[in-house]
Amino acid sequence: MDRLKFMKAIGLPDDAIAAVERISLTEAEIEAFPQADFLDEPYGGDRPDRVLALFISYLARNSEAAYRKRGVSEEEWLASMGDVAVWCKQLYCERGEVGLRETHWLSHLVRTEIFRLGRLQFVPRLLSEELVCGGTRFPVGTPYCEVHIPADGKLSPALADYSFVRAEQLFSPRFFTCESWLLSPKIEGLLKEGNILAFASRFRVLSFDETDRSAERYIFGKISQPSEYRPANDFAERVRDMALAGEYIGSAFGVCLAGGINKP
Repeated sequence: MDRLKFMKAIGLPDDAIAAVERISLTEAEIEAFPQADFLDEPYGGDRPDRVLALFISYLARNSEAAYRKRGVSEEEWLASMGDVAVWCKQLYCERGEVGLRETHWLSHLVRTEIFRLGRLQFVPRLLSEELVCGGTRFPVGTPYCEVHIPADGKLSPALADYSFVRAEQLFSPRFFTCESWLLSPKIEGLLKEGNILAFASRFRVLSFDETDRSAERYIFGKISQPSEYRPANDFAERVRDMALAGEYIGSAFGVCLAGGINKP
């Protein structure tokens, strides 16, 4: 797809589009991009605008054919690529920079490994070591999918159901895993009902990190001093008050079975 058309189709902000258009890249740089050393770093590259230009130039040229071979529609391909725009906006929110720094996560797009299917993202995997969960034993090599939740909309049960079913159609996983603040056991003390609790109820929690502060990044835009947070609703206010007291929501790792979307 034409690069400019691609940038508009994935929802890249105008200032980011302008930044990409100003960057001059050689054909050799674009084609060699998948082997760039900084793709294996959490926040690689010394110039976020140039990193963005490399991602956009490579993905616009190469990603459609690779993704369509995996059975996704054009809409699903573009939705998957839209994660570039999500992290571009996040960087501007956190640091006022135009470009990308979330290189390791977005390298999965270059390798055709992240699939946005409706509301949720999935990364298909094969188990590298045996997993036992709730009496069910999964041997090495069992197909499963990591679940990721983009921070760009409501997470209704109906939307989540569609995403899980679509992932089963494409990848035939035996189960799904999710590591997120949304699965934290502490959420139950902050909310009485709602989409977050409904999503979390799908999973059997296997581990919990009470020190993780990632929830603040998604609720307030960035992790900062709790006194600087400006809550937009009652839930955010409770999260802010917890942080002020030195307590955090944390994050949890959980598993749910494929086929019926029930926890094991």
